[in-house]
Amino acid sequence: KIDPTQIPSPISQTAAYAERDGGKGSFCTVRQAFPPPSALHFSVLDEGNCSPYVMRSSLYSAPVDSELLKDSGLVWSVLMCPLAPTSDDNDNIPVLDFGSSGPLRCKRCRAYLNPFVPFADGGRKWICNFCEVPNEVPSEYYCNLDANGVRRDIAERPELAKGSIEYDLQAAAEYAFLGNKAKEKAAEQPKSPTEYTPTVLPLNYIFCIDVSTNASVLLPSIIQALRDGLAALCAQHPGDNLHVSFITFASTVHFYDFSKDNSPVYTVPDIGDVFVPLPFNRVCWLSVQKDGQKISEFFDRLPRLSQEFQETDCCIGSALSAANLILAESGGRVGCFFTSFPNIGMGTIKPREEYKLYGTENEKQLYSPLDGFWSTLATDCAKKQICVDLFCFAFTHYCELVTLGQVCHATCGQQYLFINFHHQKDYARLASSVSRNLTRAAGYAGIVRLRCSKGVRVKEYLGHFLCQDPQDMDVAGIDCDKAFLAELQHEEKLDPQGFVYLQCALLYTNRMGRRRLRVHTLRTNVASNLPNLFRGADLDGTVACLSRRTVIKAIKSGMPTARDSLTNACVELLASYRRHCATNPSQGQLILPEALKLLPIYCLALIKSSTFRQGTDVRLDERVQEMHDLLALKTTHVLAWIYPRLFPLHLMSALAGTVDPVKGTVTLPSTEQLCSDKISSAGIYLMHDIPSQHIFLWIGEKSLTKVQALFNTDNADLIDEVWAETKSSERVINVIKELRRQRPEVVDTIRVLREKRDPLESVFLQRLVEDKTVSGVWSYVEYLCHLHRNIQSKVS
Repeated sequence: KIDPTQIPSPISQTAAYAERDGGKGSFCTVRQAFPPPSALHFSVLDEGNCSPYVMRSSLYSAPVDSELLKDSGLVWSVLMCPLAPTSDDNDNIPVLDFGSSGPLRCKRCRAYLNPFVPFADGGRKWICNFCEVPNEVPSEYYCNLDANGVRRDIAERPELAKGSIEYDLQAAAEYAFLGNKAKEKAAEQPKSPTEYTPTVLPLNYIFCIDVSTNASVLLPSIIQALRDGLAALCAQHPGDNLHVSFITFASTVHFYDFSKDNSPVYTVPDIGDVFVPLPFNRVCWLSVQKDGQKISEFFDRLPRLSQEFQETDCCIGSALSAANLILAESGGRVGCFFTSFPNIGMGTIKPREEYKLYGTENEKQLYSPLDGFWSTLATDCAKKQICVDLFCFAFTHYCELVTLGQVCHATCGQQYLFINFHHQKDYARLASSVSRNLTRAAGYAGIVRLRCSKGVRVKEYLGHFLCQDPQDMDVAGIDCDKAFLAELQHEEKLDPQGFVYLQCALLYTNRMGRRRLRVHTLRTNVASNLPNLFRGADLDGTVACLSRRTVIKAIKSGMPTARDSLTNACVELLASYRRHCATNPSQGQLILPEALKLLPIYCLALIKSSTFRQGTDVRLDERVQEMHDLLALKTTHVLAWIYPRLFPLHLMSALAGTVDPVKGTVTLPSTEQLCSDKISSAGIYLMHDIPSQHIFLWIGEKSLTKVQALFNTDNADLIDEVWAETKSSERVINVIKELRRQRPEVVDTIRVLREKRDPLESVFLQRLVEDKTVSGVWSYVEYLCHLHRNIQSKVS
């Protein structure tokens, strides 16, 4: 029998690390071998190894050969978020310009110069640390070496001192993006790089807006969100020439001539073979910086146009096809706001009878997109460097998001799902989503590649991208919120005394139209035995890999198989550790590796999550949305997404909720385990639930004595979502603001839950993953016993 008080807890692990760290909250990338838990939101000092915010490995001691990896049961992967900030408190990546020659790279494997490259022959050659081939140092880059063989100018060369670097390639013809008629334009360019004329192609936006009668109630919210988002974009780039345009659709597709007064409407009724009725590039684009008045007038007019059209259908496929035609030469980004699956025009979908399949053995069919138009459109957009974002407003109906979402998956776009949208409660989330989409670090026309040192190769990439070459990920759009996972494997045995080098390179065009290259380099040790291999395992990286594998397994084989595969992976890993690393364990003792002792609770939490749990209480579109999000989740959010943070506000220390005068961050309250034994009716709790994009404020029915101190009222019935954000005590408001600062992708909606009085309380209680569920899924203690029995069976 397992003692519940002795089982590992995410709460105690985070607290223990913070105590060992001495409150510094910082990570030195070379001096410290293993990164802190992502929950700590630490600052990073780049000493040559890149930040774990941009590359996080599941193993910081790489297995010496494939047999060792197989025997361990561990996963070997690296999670990459190329445009993410490199630290919690800054993002000061140096930007270098090497002119027409571009950055130095290996003549054989094409890896880029990095801090781990040794120099030889008095500084005239550099030895590639990836393929071990010597390369000549250009005369203009030469510098002599000191007595230790180190270049004397290393302090002035960020590319030799920093693990993350960005290059401006605007003058380098080799890296140019010339639009989608690249071959013709390249042929017109002079052959000599010295005569190359750089092309600046800023990121253009087209917004496709549903103006059907179903969407009319949503139009004011969508319009206001776009107003605020474009205003933020204009303020962020006051001197850049960024352009936007608008297409509306319902039963037909509508275009607007913004070069004329009152912007006349041109309607295309032939939605089965849509065309663009205007010389779009001359009369339909609006400058974000210069045409603010015209944009505002169009928004003012849009609700009236919707009433005049009086169209009831949805031809979203035809509208996106039109946007695809418009951006075919330049590439760009499309934001589409809609309320229903297409029931007319191109890409018409006959809705599947999901209620007959959902929850049955054939449920897996619902996670496979319908073949035909939508997969073809997705591939075509991706090849033309057109990124598509979908804003889906679903009410009571099924939207077939698994099929429509193919355009987001292939183009590295983003899906947003709003269930039963209500302006007062959900507008903040919509507005923040639109604003974040328009203002975050982003680009387009990108290629991502992970290079590995000798003996290692990429086995598979997981994420949202188009695969035209197994070595690369083609991303029509890229932003700081997108992560990709690469699983690694051996090509040959590694040197036990050596290192493994991994280099993530992103070639892309930034929002202002400049061609850039961002390079991140990571070095890990090599382990020649299982104890060292397990010692170098990383919980964040391991869970990130297993969660993504589970998504792919669910799509291919169904939810029951996916849940079983996750538990089996956990059993294999722990059985290997017991068999090879434990010293004289007793038969009844469950042995867990120190670095991965929390793996069971995260596996159980994932099984119980709304993404994977059994039953049909979760809407299918919601499940699909969460699987989409999980495949792109950043390193900082993986564990918090699976195991939400629960704060007992009534037990806040004097320091909790106060602002650090130096860092400007808020000290969060201590957290509590996710089990009902820790929930008191006399308490008040705040839960940050990332999958549902909610911050739940749960008020116990016997907590009235605590209400006055925390919410400035003695009447708990007065506390609603607005009150919680504006009239609560300053410390509670600070805690909410800090949670949102740590996750800037969206403003999570606050929901006030009163014990036994609110129907949404069931969602809160379902997130108490350490309890046994009503449907009979294990409690945490029962799950550990289940693992232990399976481990003993394997070992014996």
